[in-house]
Amino acid sequence: VAEPERTELMECQRRLDVLQLRIAEISRCAPQMIKSSQWLHDVVRAMDEYNDTPLTSSLVLKVIDRYEHPEEYQPKQTIYELFEEYMTQTRTLSDLHQRDFLGLIRSLKRFEQFVQLTVDKGFVLDVDKLTRATLSSIEDYLRREHDLMTQQPALFGEIFASLSQDERCVKPRSRGRNTICAMLRRLRTFCNWCLAEGKTKNRPFVGYKGTMTEKYGTPYYITLEERNH
Repeated sequence: VAEPERTELMECQRRLDVLQLRIAEISRCAPQMIKSSQWLHDVVRAMDEYNDTPLTSSLVLKVIDRYEHPEEYQPKQTIYELFEEYMTQTRTLSDLHQRDFLGLIRSLKRFEQFVQLTVDKGFVLDVDKLTRATLSSIEDYLRREHDLMTQQPALFGEIFASLSQDERCVKPRSRGRNTICAMLRRLRTFCNWCLAEGKTKNRPFVGYKGTMTEKYGTPYYITLEERNH
């Protein structure tokens, strides 16, 4: 046999040996899961991704689980990707609604950067990990952001440098109770949407005691007689 044909035959034998080894390991680890020859073929081919990894029972079970439940292995959406999806679904609502949510997103990005630069560099807002404590921190930041920016211009210079050009154009203003309340209610609306869409099972606003209702001055009513005078 000529050398090229010999090399090709050896490679075919190697591939056959690999396939047989994979089939044997699947049959040993999960015989009850083999549903059909097509299923076995697909799982064996799925192992190509792990050619450089030793063939173990844990690897076989991982490949099978990934084949059976591909949705669980999809890259997780970031909170901002979820916001973008929410905004797309609600784009038929008013322009004011869209602008308000864009403002909330900008504020959350600044909050996230602030925490990363001052407390925990690995901090990331995650819809699955929002807690009442996180909400309280967000509320406190929204209340103090304008003062913090005035007191720590260098820090906020770093924060704004990490944002997009459009996001840098809008600087935070001093916020009152009602503004903060409206922003938190928008965040709650978003979290409820995530829950309804199956994006999360987390319900961070349940039991939250923060600023969730607007507060206005006590109305003063006059009598008809007083009005006529």
